[in-house]
Amino acid sequence: MPEKFRGRGYAKKAVETLVNACGDSVLYMDPTLELVQFYWGFRFEPIREDMLPKTIKERFSFDNDEMEGSNVYPTMREP
Repeated sequence: MPEKFRGRGYAKKAVETLVNACGDSVLYMDPTLELVQFYWGFRFEPIREDMLPKTIKERFSFDNDEMEGSNVYPTMREP
């Protein structure tokens, strides 16, 4: 996000809206390490890579099933 738009709550409002729109669905997120705490504020909890759905894991097939080297942190949010 461009610097001039940071700190105004836009990202928080966007994520809140998306989480609320998903209702009772289990949500998975693979935030970059810098954004992990931001998503924890929406009740996303850390999980092991093997707990991710296959469709998410496939996006990281280039890293030989080692997401840590991809600068992402697997998380999940229960409804």
